[in-house]
Parts: sequence; structure tokens; C-alpha cells
Amino acid sequence: VELRSEKIIMAADVDGIYTNDPKVEPSVLLIRHFTLDDLKSLNVTMAKPKVPDVTGGMVGKVLELATAIEQGVEAIIVSGLKPNNVYKALIGEEPVGTRITKK
Repeated sequence: VELRSEKIIMAADVDGIYTNDPKVEPSVLLIRHFTLDDLKSLNVTMAKPKVPDVTGGMVGKVLELATAIEQGVEAIIVSGLKPNNVYKALIGEEPVGTRITKK
């Protein structure tokens, strides 16, 4: 917020936010877009990662972004393991991932 950023791009080891842990449950769905209000309705199992994660899992990461998102900064979570994903997000293309916006 202090840097007046337009977007935050977070690279993860998965494509974005899923309806459940994709490392444990192979039939999960990628959530392509949601708002901060939608966060309340996300599957509760996301908040409790089955694998130890000191960062609080994906929900913990999103909560860290909440202040910036509330100020109108767009957040995009993409896989940093796939070539050009971060670059695509930087130049405004639509990489496979999750976009989080205020509204």
C-alpha cells in the first residue's frame, strides 16, 4: 500500500487457491477469482492444511494480502514452478492462477 502498487503477484508451488488441498485431494477445483467477501465462504478445510505449514497455508497468505486488497490492490497467486507464469501476470496476461480483488 505504501508503495502504491497496482498488483501483488504471489508465486506458490500450486496454481492458486483450490477448494481443498490439491496435494492431498486430486479432484479439487481451482478458484480462478474471488473477493475478500468470498473468503468467508471458502471451504473450511483450506484453513487447516494437512501438511505442516508455518505460513498458515494459503488462507494465511491471503489474509496477509487483505489490507492491500482492501485498498484496491489486486492480488494474483500463480505457480512459480511453471515457466513464464509470473511474467504473464506482470504484463497483464491471464496465467493459470487465482485473482483476488476487493469487489
